[in-house]
Amino acid sequence: MIEDKTNTSHHSNQLDRALDAGRKFATDEETDLVCIYFKTGWVHEGDHTGRPEEFVLVERDAVLSAMRAHRGSHPYLTDWLAWLEEIDVAEEEAREEALDSEGVGSAFSSPVGLQAFARASFPAIGAQPSRHMVEYFGTSRGRPWRTIEFFETRLGIDTKTDRPEVLFWRFDTRNDVPIVSLRRYWGHDGQADEKDIARRRFHAYLERIESVLQGDQRLLGGLVQGRRSARSSTYREQELVVLMMGVGEGLNAPAAVARQLASITRAIDASLASEPIP
Repeated sequence: MIEDKTNTSHHSNQLDRALDAGRKFATDEETDLVCIYFKTGWVHEGDHTGRPEEFVLVERDAVLSAMRAHRGSHPYLTDWLAWLEEIDVAEEEAREEALDSEGVGSAFSSPVGLQAFARASFPAIGAQPSRHMVEYFGTSRGRPWRTIEFFETRLGIDTKTDRPEVLFWRFDTRNDVPIVSLRRYWGHDGQADEKDIARRRFHAYLERIESVLQGDQRLLGGLVQGRRSARSSTYREQELVVLMMGVGEGLNAPAAVARQLASITRAIDASLASEPIP
């Protein structure tokens, strides 16, 4: 049994469900079961851990090394190898363009490019994760996104979800323009009183963060802040800071954004930790 994941990682107990189905089939057919987790694109740190031990991870490079000697033996195999090699080239280009003003648009359309930008912004991610640096990733309408949470607190009120309130950076695109946005999320249950609480806390966070940034102009380092999305009015996920990247008026050089994000994060985190939002 082969589970093939391209440009994503296993999640939501996918491999466990596949294993259960495979075991049932093997029992019914009275045969052995061999489980392969084949990564045709973008190997994430989570691919090396957190999967059932029955699944053996096989990466694209290993397959290419083993199968290139058989190129030309069959048209299907030849085409398949060419496709895997195209992925190799595309991923390398995305890594190289992640900090390039002209190439960042295509880089952000790839999870590899988003990962490269996140690593440049927060080098400690992946090496020594801490409670202040928790990564998530996924896709929305076919476009990849990546988030890094750095501040978490509980509101101390009774909600149906009891989810923590978090601040996080999100890397994705808006109208095909790469953006980095600082967001706040609280999964309240949508009741009017909780919306009112969320609205008031949103403005309290916004005031605090703007105070931090204005208090030390070096934090922004000349970066231009973009307009926040109207989606902030939902009061579940709200944008506090938006930095748009690329070439053109109102857009920031991605390398400059990457240089400043860690400093901005530390300053905001320190302010909120020392004096929590009431």
